[in-house]
Amino acid sequence: LEFWWASDGSFQQWWNEERFWWISNASCFLLGTLEAFFISIGLVETEFSVTPKNSETDNATPYKITASPLFTPL
Repeated sequence: LEFWWASDGSFQQWWNEERFWWISNASCFLLGTLEAFFISIGLVETEFSVTPKNSETDNATPYKITASPLFTPL
């Protein structure tokens, strides 16, 4: 509220910024809670495999890249 007062902003501008922060924080908390729940019941398994850096091919990448189920709805 002090930043709004110091910058001569309107109440509507302050309220829009407040709503943005509430929505972004609530959605992060909700998604993090859902992910922790899914991991705890074994529905989602975190997998990270490092491949050797000394490979024979020039096009080799240091990590295996797989599709994420998070991007499926997109």
